[in-house]
Amino acid sequence: MNLFSGMRVIFVGMLFWHMYLGAQDAKQPKLLPVDISFFAIDLKFNCGDVKMLEFQDGPTAGLRAHEFVFGKGEIWKAFWDELFVFGLPVWYVGPQPIRVAHDEFNHDDYEHVAFDYFKKLGGNYAPSFSKLANNRIFSNTSVVLQNDRFPKSVKNIVMFKFDDPGSSQVRQFVVDHPHSLLVNRYMRSFTADKLVMQSLCAAAGINHLRPRYGVFPKIYTSDLAQKIKQEIGGDMFVIKPLNSSRSNGVVVVKAEDLDRILKQHVTNPAPRAMTGRTFQPPHTETLVYWRHDPNQKFIVEAFCPSQEIRVNGKRYDPSMRVVWFMASNGEKIAVKRLCAFWKVALKSLDESGSLSEKYVSQFRGDLSGLNPQDLTVSDDDLALLDVGMIPALTKMYEYVLQHPVW
Repeated sequence: MNLFSGMRVIFVGMLFWHMYLGAQDAKQPKLLPVDISFFAIDLKFNCGDVKMLEFQDGPTAGLRAHEFVFGKGEIWKAFWDELFVFGLPVWYVGPQPIRVAHDEFNHDDYEHVAFDYFKKLGGNYAPSFSKLANNRIFSNTSVVLQNDRFPKSVKNIVMFKFDDPGSSQVRQFVVDHPHSLLVNRYMRSFTADKLVMQSLCAAAGINHLRPRYGVFPKIYTSDLAQKIKQEIGGDMFVIKPLNSSRSNGVVVVKAEDLDRILKQHVTNPAPRAMTGRTFQPPHTETLVYWRHDPNQKFIVEAFCPSQEIRVNGKRYDPSMRVVWFMASNGEKIAVKRLCAFWKVALKSLDESGSLSEKYVSQFRGDLSGLNPQDLTVSDDDLALLDVGMIPALTKMYEYVLQHPVW
């Protein structure tokens, strides 16, 4: 198996990097911010036709399913390899991964394995930005190492987890340490909200890679279904909360059943005093999630099928998860696919069940019944994916760098 195969906006291989400055001949704008981004996209893929469904922040994403396909810690290892090619000191900021065997959701210790690899490569660790700022080794990094990939003003690379790029702590760190490059400082704010993602795609001119969609008030009315049908069109729809994860609240419905499903799910927004923070149940929920959703609006997309695959001999309509590594040296942008694999719903197309059970790639607590080989994307499909996605992501990344939202 080949491994290398949020905040809402108002206006709503080593060879690759050795050739970094010369391999991409397309014109790039001058004086872009220097940045590195690491994120995942869930998408529908049908013989080269791509429709992006969701973005996920790489450093904070749960990568357990990735590890099932590629091996324990392998995707994080690929990410670390890309960072260390730049020849700069690399720091990891956040809770240190602990070694565990399994928990009730069958997680293993892939993060610990990846962290050990990071340390083996010479990586440095600090539990928080305040600890990093006071770290003697970090403070003494005054000599800029020679490299031909970033301006000489960049002294080190910092990969941080869980902190908001717009938080006062991160903003102050950037002011105090302007020569540190923070991974995903620009991209993270665009990954936690579906409406933000949609606005980004529209502003960047890549709306053709999104399903037809509409945003509607989260209040049921007798004519809501008809409005959705007229605005979006089609025979099937996907109803989504704005910022859920693990497919929580995602419902696939036929046009004739749309009014009934909306009447069940679309209720007045739950008061934030009731929800506290974002509701994140341990297993994928649909109706229950909507009862906890505090958003004033929700999104509806036209249903887009994928090409069918077979897993254990059964037919599935899958989605594809693709992990991307992007970098800007201030003059040029490079986009590289780290990995891609298929995700499948709980039930096959031939089994009895709801449309959501057959078409929504839900969180699985147990992956042991799947065959990793069946979830591997073919080389031909990967080639088609790159042709459609790399130019579009280059264009999108340029926009993100020019329009930070912190």
